[in-house]
Amino acid sequence: MAATDVIIIGGGMIGLSTALHLARAGKQVTLVEKSFPGKHASGVNAGGVRSLKRDPIELPLIHGAMEMWHHMEALVGSDCGFFKTGYLVAAETDKDMAELEERAAFTRGLGYDNELVIDARDLKKWAPAIADHCLGGLMSTSDGHASPAETCRAYHQATCAAGAVVHANCRVLDLEITSAGFKVTTDTQGVLEAEQVLNCAGAWAGEIGKMVGEELPITPVGPSVIVTAPMPRMFHRFVTANKRKLWFNQAKNRSILICGGYLAEVDMAAETTHLRFDALQQCVQTALDLFDVVGDIPIVRAWAGLDGDTPDILPIMDRSRIHPGLMHACGFSKHGFALSPMVGKVMAQALSGRTPEISLDAYRLDRPGLTGTAPVSH
Repeated sequence: MAATDVIIIGGGMIGLSTALHLARAGKQVTLVEKSFPGKHASGVNAGGVRSLKRDPIELPLIHGAMEMWHHMEALVGSDCGFFKTGYLVAAETDKDMAELEERAAFTRGLGYDNELVIDARDLKKWAPAIADHCLGGLMSTSDGHASPAETCRAYHQATCAAGAVVHANCRVLDLEITSAGFKVTTDTQGVLEAEQVLNCAGAWAGEIGKMVGEELPITPVGPSVIVTAPMPRMFHRFVTANKRKLWFNQAKNRSILICGGYLAEVDMAAETTHLRFDALQQCVQTALDLFDVVGDIPIVRAWAGLDGDTPDILPIMDRSRIHPGLMHACGFSKHGFALSPMVGKVMAQALSGRTPEISLDAYRLDRPGLTGTAPVSH
């Protein structure tokens, strides 16, 4: 049993990104994935790369990631289907407009100048199909959209080319703490040994934690996405409205992707999801309230991935309280895809014994939002 520096459990974008940065830093890395890289949340989300209206805690991470998305070709040899569309949040009432103006002032005060207030005329320019009652909005021009499948494939290829070992269809059966680090028992590769382990198993991260007696507050969820037939261009931005549970995006092929946290039923035993058509109906009704022509657009398919939520909807990125050689990067709560390039970089820094260039203090296991004393708003 040859030991490696780090074993990464989970082959989504967080795991792949961390493996890539570790391998390029000269570390011996083995990644194990129970199915294939990107099968669940990372490969089947709506592809949004959003800084607009992120939780303030996440702003350093997302702005670091945005810089990487805009130079993705240099990082992994592919643009990952990324293109800059911008994001837009519409205001339906005077109160909404005041809140968006306050948000823009707040982020400017933090040193970020990408969130811009726009009036009703510019709103119609960027989202011609928006309902006439909308008064204006908040826009970020640097945000965009990427192809989840292309991104996972490019990161997988780049990770292997950097020298990391990736075992697909390799399920973790047990995680054992040893005097030298860890033993990871798998169903296809036997027992693997490493000095450190990174748990980024997504919806299954809680199960990995339990193997060493550590409880992680991860709830498996199945976020849904609706896709329409290609339509004439109606949106030039990723669009939603303030406090609405909805995101609209018109992709390169002019199909419209509709999502917003509407959840499918989760079957963890079968490792799959089952669409809830009542939830999809709510999603479509919200769209009808906001866009004048949605009723004329044929829906061609819908799907749901599998992800893990935390109580405060912020990720966990911290060392285990059971053993410092175990780290967790999980609980990304339906919005980890855009963060993943930067998350992988800072997790690799932490696993290499370096101080991460972006502080991870807000993502600790003992933060109030996870212990239930003072939830963090999102």
